[in-house]
Amino acid sequence: MSYKTLVLTDLQQTIFWVNAGFQRMTGYAADYAIGKKPTFLQGVSTSEKVKCRIRNKLNTGNRVSEIITNYKKNGLAYDCLITIIPLFDSHQVITHYLALEREAA
Repeated sequence: MSYKTLVLTDLQQTIFWVNAGFQRMTGYAADYAIGKKPTFLQGVSTSEKVKCRIRNKLNTGNRVSEIITNYKKNGLAYDCLITIIPLFDSHQVITHYLALEREAA
């Protein structure tokens, strides 16, 4: 499975890096996304149940894969297959999250 977008966040889920695929998939430039939380991509059709499952899984320190409805800059909704991987330091403390994303088929 190939992913189009990589998003790196801190523990508060503030974006501090995205790859070039982020703009191609969402329409948002990196300099717009950096400093924001990924929730800016969500909207009226984004499932609260899916968001809750993601939060609960991340709180256990495990990776999570879900399909969530996000919105592009032009307002179009899309289903996003997202896998979020906690990144650990040498003391096994989570320091960041890496999200791998692509449009769901």
